[in-house]
Amino acid sequence: MAAPFLDAEDYLAHQSPDQANALRTLMDAIGESFPELEVTLAWNVPHFRQGKDYVAGLSAAKDWVSFSPWSKKVMGALRDRLAGYSTTENLIRIGLDHSIDTALFIDLVAARLDEIASDSGL
Repeated sequence: MAAPFLDAEDYLAHQSPDQANALRTLMDAIGESFPELEVTLAWNVPHFRQGKDYVAGLSAAKDWVSFSPWSKKVMGALRDRLAGYSTTENLIRIGLDHSIDTALFIDLVAARLDEIASDSGL
């Protein structure tokens, strides 16, 4: 495991330019759409959090970056729009040569926030 990073910016600084650019694209789009979310490190990778609830996590791998909305339900709800990506039950792999559909990832975050709100009775 890599040495602990100081914060999300430190994490990005330790990635390849392609990885950092892809992650920055996602982080900027989400941060601009949801400025109330906190960017934090958890498990030594960047996450967006609302209070105690994790909304989305991001990480870099050799040939892709990944995004997780921390919800199988959210992944299932948007499954049709994820057809161009490699996925697991709770993870989306974005190839470094793949164009990032930021609207999709904003919608994933919005769906996760709706799920958190409905789970908490808001």
